[in-house]
Amino acid sequence: MHKTIWIPQIFYDTIWTRNRHTVNFRVKLDRINTSPFKDTECCNCVVLPLCMGGCTYCRLNKNKFCIPEKYFLDKYINKLYTEALSHKGASRP
Repeated sequence: MHKTIWIPQIFYDTIWTRNRHTVNFRVKLDRINTSPFKDTECCNCVVLPLCMGGCTYCRLNKNKFCIPEKYFLDKYINKLYTEALSHKGASRP
């Protein structure tokens, strides 16, 4: 006896297009359930708590990009620290 398996379809838009695309439900679930913790590069990254792996769509399509803070985080923290110290010193009577 032949058994038919029904797989629901999902329609979605992207922010760049208004065209409707049909996607297999399994593909959509993979996109929703993906985790940056499965990616070794993300797991070893100091900015993971800030970006949580970036854009899921890009990561799944092997077009991963990192947030800019990854490359200048130390300078940014030093700047904030210096500004905080200068404001603290200026506010003393």
